[in-house]
Amino acid sequence: MTQPEALEDVARRAVDGDRDALDSLVRDLQGDVYGLALRMLWNREDAEDATQEILVRVVTRLAQFDFRSRLKPGSTGSPSTTSST
Repeated sequence: MTQPEALEDVARRAVDGDRDALDSLVRDLQGDVYGLALRMLWNREDAEDATQEILVRVVTRLAQFDFRSRLKPGSTGSPSTTSST
């Protein structure tokens, strides 16, 4: 039985132009981002808007991610997708 692919590996494939990997990455992050936004904003519509804005930033800045930290919130390391440079 094979282990699920690590999120960072999916992100690397997405950076390399794999559209299926990008779709998988967004779907995997979406629930956690929405849950966090909902806990912070206490309003579904605002949380949905924030989730969309955050995921757009993830996608547009993914190539800048340095892969020294983790992508998934709640994981060890920073949940940020921005480069430290």
